[in-house]
Amino acid sequence: MDTKKRKLIGAGAAILGASAVAAATAGAGKKIINGIVSGTAGEPVRDPINKNALPPEFTVAEDGTLALGKGSRVAFNHCWGCCTMCGVRLHIDEAQDKVVRVAGNPYNPLSASHAVPMSMPVIEALRGLSARGAGDAEPTGHERRSTVCGRGAAMIDASASPFRITHCLKRVGKRGEGRWKTIPFEQLVEEVVEGGNLFGEGHVDGLRAIRETPGPANPQHPEFGPHSNRLLLTYALDDGRERFFFQRFGVQAYGTRNFGKHGAYCGLSFRMGSGLVLNDLATNAHGKPDFENCEFALFWGTAPAQAGNPFKHSARMVAEARTNGKLHYAVVDPVLRLSTTDAVRDKARWIPVRPDMDVAVALGMLRRKLETDSW
Repeated sequence: MDTKKRKLIGAGAAILGASAVAAATAGAGKKIINGIVSGTAGEPVRDPINKNALPPEFTVAEDGTLALGKGSRVAFNHCWGCCTMCGVRLHIDEAQDKVVRVAGNPYNPLSASHAVPMSMPVIEALRGLSARGAGDAEPTGHERRSTVCGRGAAMIDASASPFRITHCLKRVGKRGEGRWKTIPFEQLVEEVVEGGNLFGEGHVDGLRAIRETPGPANPQHPEFGPHSNRLLLTYALDDGRERFFFQRFGVQAYGTRNFGKHGAYCGLSFRMGSGLVLNDLATNAHGKPDFENCEFALFWGTAPAQAGNPFKHSARMVAEARTNGKLHYAVVDPVLRLSTTDAVRDKARWIPVRPDMDVAVALGMLRRKLETDSW
């Protein structure tokens, strides 16, 4: 390339770069000035301190008088974010008739360390959530607040998600292609009941054919029962459908015994172990850890405050026990979790272990106990 052209291109690039830097600097300077003057570098905010935060649910004056916020109402409900189903209170904007905030339910023991009795008036329960306390009680700060976890707070987005399924869908491509089409509810019922070449892959038996076929489901294994047991019913969340649909329609009316509920594959080993210890395999009764009176806990394969059921309530109990009680604990985990950070100081210890090395650690502990006669 000609040296003159090269110099010309270089000079042009330098000018463009300098112009971009100047424009960016000017924009940054403008944002700084706007931030100093109005409290924000972007759009003007509603309040210089609270910015564009939602109006408070209620306010409590120094004399204890409680005033509810205007333009919204509160409804008590359960969170469906996970199987713990903590109690929540929903802040509903009356103008939009839309949930705008999720908070904890003070009446629910899963959402508050010190749940209030159901006989307490709502206004007293709300007053108790404030730093001023309820009634003649001393100010409690945040001790009696009722909380919701991050997953529960995010359920607002899930309810309004554009990916939420609101229509009957049928697969139109091969398995795994993710191709679907919307079909009427009546068509879904007909195809599920009657069957047919539904996906262009050959005949599929419907519910009618499965139930009315004579003989055992498997002649080589007659103990499997009739053909109706070929229908498997299962679900992922205890959302209330078990009794009125799965049990009433599937088991009692249709006749299948092939029913696996949520608890069959989530925590079943834990519940069976607890049932054996408590001698109650009929209901698989199980207890919860007594963190309040515990002095040392070993968490292996789980992390307090981030796992377990109910993990949010357990997290509060662990935090209070290590702060106000004698609880110390160790966490055996390849990952450094929040429950073993510097915030807990000397109350917790992280024991990093490589994946698949848990057995080696356990055997090392056993050997140590045998060699020191500490067993």
